[in-house]
Amino acid sequence: MKSKLAAAALLLLPALLPVPGFARGGAAASPQTLDDAVAGLVAASGLRPSTVSVAVVDPRDGTLLAGHRAAESMLPASCLKVATTAAAMVALGPDFPLCTRLLAVPPGRGGDPTTVPGDLWLMGYGDPGFSEHGPEGGTLAALDAFVGQVLGKGVRTVGGDLVFDASYFAGPRVHPSWTDAGASARWYAAEVDALTVNDACLDVAAEPGGGPGDPARLSILPETGIVTLVNRVETTGSRADHDIGFRLAAEGNTLEVFGKVGARTSGTRSPAAIHDPALLCAEQVGRALARAGIRVAGFVRRPREGERPPEGASLLAEHRTPLSLACAVANTRSQNLWAETVLRVLGAEKGGEGSFAGGTRAVREVLSAAGPEVGVGLRPVDGSGLSRENRASAVALAKVLGFVWRSRAQEAFFGGLARPGEGTLERRFREKRFDGRVVAKTGTLRSVSGLCGLATGADGRPFCFAVLGEHVDTGKARLLQEGVVGALVGGGR
Repeated sequence: MKSKLAAAALLLLPALLPVPGFARGGAAASPQTLDDAVAGLVAASGLRPSTVSVAVVDPRDGTLLAGHRAAESMLPASCLKVATTAAAMVALGPDFPLCTRLLAVPPGRGGDPTTVPGDLWLMGYGDPGFSEHGPEGGTLAALDAFVGQVLGKGVRTVGGDLVFDASYFAGPRVHPSWTDAGASARWYAAEVDALTVNDACLDVAAEPGGGPGDPARLSILPETGIVTLVNRVETTGSRADHDIGFRLAAEGNTLEVFGKVGARTSGTRSPAAIHDPALLCAEQVGRALARAGIRVAGFVRRPREGERPPEGASLLAEHRTPLSLACAVANTRSQNLWAETVLRVLGAEKGGEGSFAGGTRAVREVLSAAGPEVGVGLRPVDGSGLSRENRASAVALAKVLGFVWRSRAQEAFFGGLARPGEGTLERRFREKRFDGRVVAKTGTLRSVSGLCGLATGADGRPFCFAVLGEHVDTGKARLLQEGVVGALVGGGR
């Protein structure tokens, strides 16, 4: 199939050379000729035409240049992340900070210059950056730097409690349509909260025991006292049977780890989502305070009803993750939690409700300016594309990309999409002709495959594109996507 599709692209492209408007080797094609190219690639793909939606848009003015069933409602999978992040970047700006703050009555008010006289308040505003993906590059490094600000102010003792407030976000932490959430503890369906650490997961390592049949040795990072591990992992002599899985109790944080680990291996590691990420974050901040030698006299707790930070409380520490970085992690790595965090921050800032519903309303409101096709064709229910209730058309996504291309967020947004050889494009578009000329977002669910992004022709002309497939062979769908992008970029093999 690959050779058939490649041959189709090569047969079509030479016909484009004399026609102005479409870039290849300095030449260009009219919208109708580009339509013919797309039609030929779809026909050569081996996919049923009714299962595919394609749109190519000129980002300079939003004109639809070519399409195949471009307005068809499809399941976008993670391609939806471009809509979530584009709306946030346009509405809030790339430099908007996602924050975690520590507030308290300043030390010295009670007479001791090293003691906070009351409670220490941990306030969450949708910052996912206490993570390997964050500015510091590691969960513990980020926490220690955060607490270091408190230490730098001379604080050695907190007289009250560590109170954590995640009320900036509202509603359920897991969308009801996420069938992969819950008991399986899948990292990609982690609970979404305004306070989070380590991507709302624990990294569980299983190392072989003394020999085949013995229990494996389990360890977790970060270390925590709020999760109970139940070890069902067995050491095995077989290298082929080497994997672990999880079952998370419906209530509480009892995590059963099951599977096998090879006796002659170094073990295996996998992330497991847990319940109540805000509690984990608060506990980890408490541990970081202890590592820094700061003693908290009281307990880690949530605010009591109606309780707020005390009058006169000031900022002792702040951690910031720029929106541009959050969007880049969501798009390049397709990290669902970061996309859902961006969605809720947008909802909180634009509509006063940091929930799934509030965020998706804000996305549609912001992106309505991208054109009527977006108002009709974009129907999100979450921010990451994990839900199978999301709907989008190829023309809606391509128009969204064109809209952000014309905005002040252009450089930051497109700079945060994956390039060939990195992130979700690690093994795609490796031919030299794609270097520096393609940035894109993938989307994959069972029998669903999509790609959308920005391609630049040989003469520098930009094209925003979206290629969506539902009820498809995902391998054939990827070949179609690569054929369309190859036609836009040009340059042969």
